[in-house]
Amino acid sequence: MSRYVSTTRPEMNGIPTLDLDGGAVEIYCWHENNETSLGIRAKFAAVQYYDNYDHIFYRCYNDKESCGQNGAYLEQPYYTCFRGALDESGCTEHTSDVIYFDKDLEFTEKTLRRIPANFTRKMAIELGDESIKTFPTMYVYYDYDYIGRGHLSTLSPRTLSNAYDFCEYIIEEHQRKISPSINPTSSSVTASSSSIEDQQSSSSKTESSSSLATNVFDGIVSNPDQIFNSGLQNMEEGSCYSLNPARANEFNGWVNDNASDSWWWREVDCNTGDRIDKNRIGACPGFPLDEIPSNPTSACFAYNGTCYKCNPTRGGDCGNSWLWSGSFSYGNIGWWYVEINCYTSLQKQAPYGQSQDITTEETFDIDFTISQKNFDILGRRKNSRPTAKQIIYRTQKPF
Repeated sequence: MSRYVSTTRPEMNGIPTLDLDGGAVEIYCWHENNETSLGIRAKFAAVQYYDNYDHIFYRCYNDKESCGQNGAYLEQPYYTCFRGALDESGCTEHTSDVIYFDKDLEFTEKTLRRIPANFTRKMAIELGDESIKTFPTMYVYYDYDYIGRGHLSTLSPRTLSNAYDFCEYIIEEHQRKISPSINPTSSSVTASSSSIEDQQSSSSKTESSSSLATNVFDGIVSNPDQIFNSGLQNMEEGSCYSLNPARANEFNGWVNDNASDSWWWREVDCNTGDRIDKNRIGACPGFPLDEIPSNPTSACFAYNGTCYKCNPTRGGDCGNSWLWSGSFSYGNIGWWYVEINCYTSLQKQAPYGQSQDITTEETFDIDFTISQKNFDILGRRKNSRPTAKQIIYRTQKPF
């Protein structure tokens, strides 16, 4: 093992190439710490940067006159070759690694620590364009969680720049799903989504007569009514799925392949395509609904064994589609949702010390018979014969 390190980024021998060996993700859409980057896998002589060098075993600078004394620590950050020994000609052993680009197709900070000095941005972008044309799928990660795949056949032209825009669009769609108050605003989203719409309008209209036939999901939904019985992740055995109708206008863009994600998918009858609602309780259909109910301030839904309706004080905002077909968030209980009885649709009293953030007037017509008893000041009964009385009254109940 070489004892030599460099205070500047070493160069590499040879030229970078795509990693065509398979077995690893080739294209990444990566979102971390509120920053989005696009990564492509390539083979090159990667370097390794050390800034926590105090506890690294002793090495010599190859660009200084003296190594110093044995046992001395290096005094500043340094580079080595990720694989193989560093010598006067730089790094020679190529390995598979990922090159990450930011919005402007500049190297990200973590990539700058891996790229050899003579691996230029122009070379990397050309390699990226080749990668986007070669590989059909982009894998999407949000804060280290895999959330789905983007299919690059929707891009025109298939370039690194368009792939980044597509990646950014997917991330913002995911953020809209998990935080419904977020609205996509960037120009790249507009460009990407419009290109998808163009792709949809220019593509041949798939005959709907075959929509009820079961299909194997291969990353593309050619018809929003298609029924899939395999190919999705997390499918229940023997079950079929089709696209959530709320996503019907997005089927030619990015489609998440997780069958348990109700934002994208719903379980349906394999023969008729009708939705199977396993989550219904009483009169309340399971969340998410296929469409906004006609009476959004009084309609209910069931989620995870509990029933809710829109907080009536939100008024017309109860007609927001994300309340009924988006991703359910417990953080919305109180301001947006109130818990109700699944069978009577009456709102439940909030637990002591908690607030549903609402005071609602409920009107009841109560019809019952009571006995009236009269007592004197010593508690003795004055009239033992009860008097029947029918009472109809209205009550106002604060919740």
